[in-house]
Amino acid sequence: MTNEEMWRLAKGIGNIQQNKEEALWMVDRVPKYVGRPLRNWLEIGCYGGGGLMMWSQMLADDGVMIGITLDDNFINLQQKVESITGKRTIILNMRSELEETKEAVINALNGERLDGVFVDGEHTFKQIEKETELYTPLVRTPGVFAYHDIAGGIGTNAEYYQQKRFNISYEEKRIPGNGMKGVGIFLL
Repeated sequence: MTNEEMWRLAKGIGNIQQNKEEALWMVDRVPKYVGRPLRNWLEIGCYGGGGLMMWSQMLADDGVMIGITLDDNFINLQQKVESITGKRTIILNMRSELEETKEAVINALNGERLDGVFVDGEHTFKQIEKETELYTPLVRTPGVFAYHDIAGGIGTNAEYYQQKRFNISYEEKRIPGNGMKGVGIFLL
């Protein structure tokens, strides 16, 4: 499946928060950096399921797609992604900043590690700081920790990203005139 086809499928089945240029840039960059087929992926904040669908298409057949959401429709979302992609999908209807949620992610991985994490959840400095602290140790090297909406203001996930990006290798994609959007990838 081409990247363009992945985008159309993700856009067609659900709401995807990233614009096309951001999404296709990540779909292109992440596998090149990781240097192996993606097996396990975590998306924090998976409203609508479009991002889950996009990342699921990139996973190996025996990989697992894990989503953390507070969306009450999470059971339908899980079933939809699994039925279309055939990939094992686990949606956790939990708060991402809690240790018990991290433990649920570890259990879902069944002894494996993540290839990457994509954060597009609550968008507060404290929230993204805690999510990064909890889930970065679960990512194998090389792997990625990616953030959406990196061009926002004070007290947001953008502020966290802007402060931390100079202490780690990173790549980012900003689109002029796209407001608070943009995606950034920390290379682990």
